[in-house]
Amino acid sequence: MFSLPNNEVDYDHIQPTDYEGKLSVIYMRRDNILMELWEMENYKEKVWSKRHMIDVEPLREKEPHSIPLMFYNADIALMSGFYGVLFFKFKNGMVRLEEQIQTLGIVLFKSDFEPCNLKTCFCRRCMRETNEEEVNQS
Repeated sequence: MFSLPNNEVDYDHIQPTDYEGKLSVIYMRRDNILMELWEMENYKEKVWSKRHMIDVEPLREKEPHSIPLMFYNADIALMSGFYGVLFFKFKNGMVRLEEQIQTLGIVLFKSDFEPCNLKTCFCRRCMRETNEEEVNQS
């Protein structure tokens, strides 16, 4: 267990996330004008560092009630808003609203395995196991 960074400020929303492969936390301040990204720098000593202070004013013009979900990549935050999902490119303030998409949450899934048709893989594995059992029984 470890404590979250910067407990001194009153935050409206706290979201754990992955940022460039590191454990990170996104804070949305109650004033809704700044979003902070904190990154775990040293897992052994549990040291956090503030990576970005993000001005969300350009976002508020398009969607005043949005919360951060995760990072799409290094400079695009995926946000959930009242009217849909937003992609917020915070380095230049660009916002793209994807309407008609409502979310309860986003789950990041990463895999180092090759793409696979599960039905085919499962059947091949079953056939291999059945053949191995037949060989072991004889």
